[in-house]
Amino acid sequence: MVNIGHHQTIIYDAIITNVGHAYSQHSGIFRAPLKGVYVFESEMMLTPGHIMYLSLMKNGQPVDASVGDAEHVSGFVTATSMWTLELSQGDEVWIRADTTWIHESTGQMHGWCNTAFTGFLLSELEI
Repeated sequence: MVNIGHHQTIIYDAIITNVGHAYSQHSGIFRAPLKGVYVFESEMMLTPGHIMYLSLMKNGQPVDASVGDAEHVSGFVTATSMWTLELSQGDEVWIRADTTWIHESTGQMHGWCNTAFTGFLLSELEI
């Protein structure tokens, strides 16, 4: 994954499990099918010489950020973050690149199964 731009939604193209099709492989957005408590996890592998900030977004607003820093190393670096969110039905969650926080104009991550996004319903809440 190269030339990742500022505020670009990260679209994960290898979908392993997507019960109910809550994750859109076209937009990179997870849409909550039910009101409940959800768990999300983001994993990124950075190529040597790069720094990358990723933000967890909820309905267009940043919730938190994760950073991977391989700027001064000769090997790959992996960063993982996990969040628990209460969502209403239809709320949207995605991962966004925030390249303005880094020294380069575009980001770069190692793709395939080394960079991942996971979301699942932990507990349904009554309406």
